[in-house]
Amino acid sequence: MNESPSPVQAQYAHGSLLETIDAALEDVGASRQHPTVEDLAPVDAFHIRGRQATRELVEDLPLPEAPAVLDVGCGIGGTARFLADEFGARVLGVDVTEEYCEVARELTRRVDLDDHITFCQANALDLPTEGNRFDLVVSEHVQMNVVDKQGYVRKIAQVLTPGGLLALHGIFAGIDGDRHYPVPWADESSVSVLARPDAFRDVVTTAGLTVLDWEDCTEEGLAWFETTLETVQREGLPPVGLHLLMGAGATEKMKNVVRNLREERIAIVSAVARKPV
Repeated sequence: MNESPSPVQAQYAHGSLLETIDAALEDVGASRQHPTVEDLAPVDAFHIRGRQATRELVEDLPLPEAPAVLDVGCGIGGTARFLADEFGARVLGVDVTEEYCEVARELTRRVDLDDHITFCQANALDLPTEGNRFDLVVSEHVQMNVVDKQGYVRKIAQVLTPGGLLALHGIFAGIDGDRHYPVPWADESSVSVLARPDAFRDVVTTAGLTVLDWEDCTEEGLAWFETTLETVQREGLPPVGLHLLMGAGATEKMKNVVRNLREERIAIVSAVARKPV
């Protein structure tokens, strides 16, 4: 008997995601069977500011050649493919949503990066890894669905090599008070588990990691989402975009993110931390 999906799995479940992406690629004249990494970027970088945020997060990190990378909460594999394509990384991507992993595998096969990347369905608190294996762990827009923040960071610290790096991009709590739902990561409040940035920073250091960079990116995120929403309201949803993963009510979710950011109910942080040698 199959277990019922968790609330987080149910939040991200789609049912026909690959078919939806294929139709969207066809609409814009991109190849369904042989898209490029950049063809997929508008839909597979499922976080605020998309691919640009990922590039800024990792581009200046002191990584070895062909680094071993773990992507915690990999979604449909956009960041994993970017890292493999740009840095020659060997990547293990894990996500709690099995459909995301299935789509990630297929899209990665189509861009000929499947010899660099493996995807596995797993919980962020129960990673399928043993020992200090990874030069870099990337986790973008994940912790806001994780109740056990300490367990989440502690597990990441365990799998980093000595001197290895955690690169984190996430949504955090702003001022006290209720937030506006639905949003892309939660249709209602019980699925959203937002920590304050300072409290989460304490979690990172308590896990034995040294914070190298901690940047509030709220203003940039708000400007990006405002521009995105203005374009949608003027021109409608584009054929290929993050709304394909948001499901029903994508425009309403975008509006609520903008409202939450404007009212300082949420904040966005980009951070890098290192495991001691």
